[in-house]
Amino acid sequence: MSTVYLARAIDAGTERATESVEKAVSEMLTEMGHIVYRPGQAWAAPTVPEPSHAVALCAVNEAARKAADVVVAIVSQTMHSVGVPAEIGASLSEGRRVALIDTSTPSVPPSSYVLVGWTSVQPTFSTYNSTPEQLSDWLDEVI
Repeated sequence: MSTVYLARAIDAGTERATESVEKAVSEMLTEMGHIVYRPGQAWAAPTVPEPSHAVALCAVNEAARKAADVVVAIVSQTMHSVGVPAEIGASLSEGRRVALIDTSTPSVPPSSYVLVGWTSVQPTFSTYNSTPEQLSDWLDEVI
């Protein structure tokens, strides 16, 4: 059993597809016996919290990320987020296991060379034309 920090863009809006991927991944991991921390579900906060509240939110999420055995980040070429790339970068610099779930479609050209670099060297699963069974098998392998 592992503890998993399941990152997705929550600081700049989220695409509906990302939320459904997050829910499915969380359910799959929980069924496998893992503990899953979902920052996107951890809080009920105003759209733009007060700065002091934002610092508290970030501190709790950061503590959860550091306590996790593995970080699974849902990313895409159209993602607008400061938090997810920061969490990925910090996790990699600390030597943590990081696995990526890429929700990009092939028709969207890469907009981030950093994301292209990460997906070329980190365990990455593309949701494009994949089945829930393939995602479950991949999660079972990387976690």
